Amino acid sequence: MKPIQDPAASLLQRWRRKKVITLSELMEELRTSLRTVRRRLKLWGALASFNHNSRFYTLPELPQFDEHGLWFHRDIGFSRHGHLPQTIAALVGQSPGGLTAAELGQRLRLDPRSFLWQFHQHPDLQREKYQGPYVYFAAAPTVATRQKAVRSAALAPSPLPSAE
Repeated sequence: MKPIQDPAASLLQRWRRKKVITLSELMEELRTSLRTVRRRLKLWGALASFNHNSRFYTLPELPQFDEHGLWFHRDIGFSRHGHLPQTIAALVGQSPGGLTAAELGQRLRLDPRSFLWQFHQHPDLQREKYQGPYVYFAAAPTVATRQKAVRSAALAPSPLPSAE
């Protein structure tokens, strides 16, 4: 007699090898409804990608997060901080001098024109034109003041060498 195999256990093994999976793949593998899959994802503590419209999921033990709390599997990005809004707020909040759109785009590996328009009035962020480009600072006044001072110091013109 063959032992009964738990479909979730074999799915988890394949998922660990594959690293990422979609909802439709999970529903097909488990032969269950979307509602049940979402319950299982919550039970497993799965993380949703912050790009690709949160289409991909990974298990919490798989990502090797970098110093910014980001992990990429090919072009699929995952964040320790959550979805894109929480990730941007965290990245800006922990940056010493705030971040420009280009700096955010480079860190997130996304074109900033595709997502930053949503964040100009985000409650955790301030956006100011700062010597040309817009810079995103933390909304907390003490943090924002410190970030602006760091950015000003970095952009301050260095003294020219003397003629001697």
